[in-house]
Parts: sequence; structure tokens; C-alpha cells
Amino acid sequence: MPNGKPIVNINIAEIFVTTDDIVICTVLGSCVSVCLYTEDGTAGGMNHYALPEILNSQKDQPTPLRYGDYSIVQLIREVSATANKLPHKLIAKIIGGANNIASKTDTHDVGTANVLMAKKILSEYKIKIIGEELGGDTGRKVLFHVKSGRLQSAFVGPGFSRPSAAKAIEIKANKKSEAA
Repeated sequence: MPNGKPIVNINIAEIFVTTDDIVICTVLGSCVSVCLYTEDGTAGGMNHYALPEILNSQKDQPTPLRYGDYSIVQLIREVSATANKLPHKLIAKIIGGANNIASKTDTHDVGTANVLMAKKILSEYKIKIIGEELGGDTGRKVLFHVKSGRLQSAFVGPGFSRPSAAKAIEIKANKKSEAA
């Protein structure tokens, strides 16, 4: 438990929103997580999506939260409703979007497309992005402290030791990834 707070783990195609003082944890490769919270600590939440958008041929697919265009909008709606705040009053941090070998297709890098979708939707809702750690070619273990908006990450994969909360690096406000 980081700082004695309970941890909730989320996977691909999941959203978690709460008013409790907890930490949300996930592991990302080319996937992206948007972390939303309120300045006063009323509520916050995080999603984890794998692909940027639902294509027309996939509209009936059973897990729409796998797609950023659906997942981010749902996260915005749920955090706004839970906090009783308009979307533009929320604060965002974005993490993930690695372009590892598994994420490359003939037409584009999935990680890059996922990041662009997050930025597009947050801009449409006029939600300020104050921190990001994006791109690269390595996965990350992510810890999001809901009440404070603190976001931590540690690289995972070959050549990296198993990350722990104690080793995670805080993603400071306005920090931009060199790979972004």
C-alpha cells in the first residue's frame, strides 16, 4: 500500500472512478490511461484503453471501453457526475502510448494513435492536461493517487527490475516526455 492507501488494479477496457483516497494501478504498453481529478480532491478516476477508436465495423463489439473515443468520454462523464463538476473544471494527466514492437501495424503505431485520441477528446472538453509521460518503447507500471492527482510510473519489461510503489517516479505537473 503506497502511503498506507488501498490499491485498486484496473486492466484493459476498465474505468475506475471514486471519491475515496485510494491509488489506482495498471500496467501499460501501447495502451493509454487518462487520469482525471478535481483540484479540491472531490473525485477522480482512471481508464485503460487499447485502441484509439471504434470503427463502424466494430460498433456492436461487447467491450467498447477498449477504445479511447468511447472510454475517455465515459471517464469524463463519470468523474464529472461523481464530483458534481463541469468537465472543463477537471484536471488531466496522460500516460502510456509506447510504440513497442507489438503495437506497430502497417498503417500506424497504435501507441501514437492512442495518445492523439486522448489529447483530441480532452481538448474538445476543454480539460487542461497538466502532466504527461508518453511514447517510448517500454511499458510502464502506473500508480494514480486519486485525491491528490499524484501520478507515478516505473518502466517494466526486459532489463528493468520489478517495479514497486517505492521505486515509482512521480510524474510532475507540466513534465513532457522526450518521446512525445
